[in-house]
Parts: sequence; C-alpha cells; structure tokens
Amino acid sequence: MDKSAGQAIVDLTLEFDDISILSLGPLTNIAQALKLDSSLPERITEWTVMGGNLYGAGNAPDQAAEYNFWFDYKSAERVISRKSFLFSFLPHLTPTIVTLELARQFPFPISFWNDMEDSFIKSISKYDAQRYFSDFEPRCQFDNGPGWRIYDLLAAICHTNPEIITEVWEHKVGVETYGMFTKGMLVIDRYSHNIFDYNGKAKLPISVDMDRLISLPGMQSFQK
Repeated sequence: MDKSAGQAIVDLTLEFDDISILSLGPLTNIAQALKLDSSLPERITEWTVMGGNLYGAGNAPDQAAEYNFWFDYKSAERVISRKSFLFSFLPHLTPTIVTLELARQFPFPISFWNDMEDSFIKSISKYDAQRYFSDFEPRCQFDNGPGWRIYDLLAAICHTNPEIITEVWEHKVGVETYGMFTKGMLVIDRYSHNIFDYNGKAKLPISVDMDRLISLPGMQSFQK
C-alpha cells in the first residue's frame, strides 16, 4: 500500500460508516491522520486508547508516564489535550482510556497462559507471562497479586465489550509534555478547575469484572 498509515486511516473513514478506532500503541498515526484531515473526529463513533496513567505509576524509561504516551508525547498531546491546537479529537469524542494501572490491577489468571493452545503465541509470550508468575513481587502498589498483565488485550476487550467495565471516571484530561520526569504523563482535571485549558472529557475505567470477561465467548478455552 503506497500511502502512510495516517492517510490510510483517513481513507477508511471516508469509505466506511460507523468507524471505531482501537489505539494500542503510540498515537503517532492518529495525530498524522488528524493533521491530514481535521474533520476526522466527526467520522469516528468510538475511540479506545491503551495508554496513560491514573496515579503517576509509569513504565517508561526514567519518567512517571505510561510507555505509549511517553514514546510520542507530542502526538498524544495533539490529539487529546489543548484547546490551543486547532484540531483534536476531544471534545468531538469522549474516548475510553485504558490506563496502565487498570491493567496492573486486573491481570488475567495464570491458567490463561498455561492452557493456551497456540504454541507460537505461547512461546513468544513465555518471558512476559512467566515473570509475573514465579516468585511474584509487586512492581508497584497497583500490582494486586500474580497473573498475566496483558495491557493490549484488556483494552481491546474494553472496546468490544464495554459491559465488563464496572466503574469509570469521566474527567477532562491532557498530556504533560514539559516536566523533567513527567513527559507523557496523563493529567486528570479531577476538580474541574479549568486551569489546564483542556479540550474535553475522557472515560477512565477503574474497575472491570474479570469473571465476566473470562466468560466471554472464546475466552473459556484458556481455562482449566
């Protein structure tokens, strides 16, 4: 395909109706698409993002930020944060942001990996999975026991099956870009002071029903 990812996103929204977007990595391509077509948010029905953090429990190098937002914090800011930008997704959309802390607090059970049938996926995920299982040591206060923290899968299921979300915050949000240790950190205006000049609100799930999630079609095959 002789086009950029940003252009492909724009073209797909022009070709099809009822487009939803699931962002599982840095927001570079979304920012590029928005720059190419400022009306893009008007053609998106839903947007779920895996990224950001609620309490500054980061996993980015030397930063109190989640990795995806940190990796391209300028793009994250452009599509989410400031009214000073001519174009952004907020407030046209109210995205669902599945944060680092949510994934840490709600891991998949160990049996999810132990009973996996796909040998290739199991082999390439062995290190990532088993480092949480043996001699479990919490990396932060949000690690609530052993289990496999699959950030992207949790975000995808929140996107396709939002009924698993049991509690959600809704606040204006932005992305920090200037701090020495906070580049890419998700900033939440919990008290609606409007001092940050942020565009609009996001939905921030803080609890999910893991029993209901595991019982979804296709998930039970991983259970003992």
